[in-house]
Amino acid sequence: MDSAMREEQVKVYRQCIDTLFSRWTALRLALEHWNRPTEECRALLETLQQAIVQAGQDNELSREFLETLFEETFDILQVDVEDGSIEQVSCLLCDRWKDCLQGNMETLMHFLNHRVHTGTHLVSSVWDNSFQVHDHQAPTMYSLPEESVETSDSTIHEDGFQRVQRRHR
Repeated sequence: MDSAMREEQVKVYRQCIDTLFSRWTALRLALEHWNRPTEECRALLETLQQAIVQAGQDNELSREFLETLFEETFDILQVDVEDGSIEQVSCLLCDRWKDCLQGNMETLMHFLNHRVHTGTHLVSSVWDNSFQVHDHQAPTMYSLPEESVETSDSTIHEDGFQRVQRRHR
């Protein structure tokens, strides 16, 4: 693969990571309540992005790797995330990396330009049913069912935000 083409694909993948991080409610809320300077938050996000891209370039990017990385990150932020978004984001990032490697720039650009800002959690703000989600532990592919876009009332507070708890140490 041409080096310039590869650099462009990695650049677009980095944009996908930035876009996904900016849409990830649990991550945004955790960073807002971390009580650290903005520079530290940016540095943490940059470190995450670097680790993800490096793992992809080293052919080590997997759902398990990303889930572990995100769980460790939320440990640093002292937050438990129980909404399933870690798994969702991990799947999305793996799928976008595969798109990057396969040169599916149209899919990547659709992802970058798709801005649905309804809903209060990751699934409703990032996915529509046109995105395919791979189950990275099974060889099949499935579409996100419409009923899984909505969450039960028990996890959504009356203010519309999903419950994210701070860890007490």
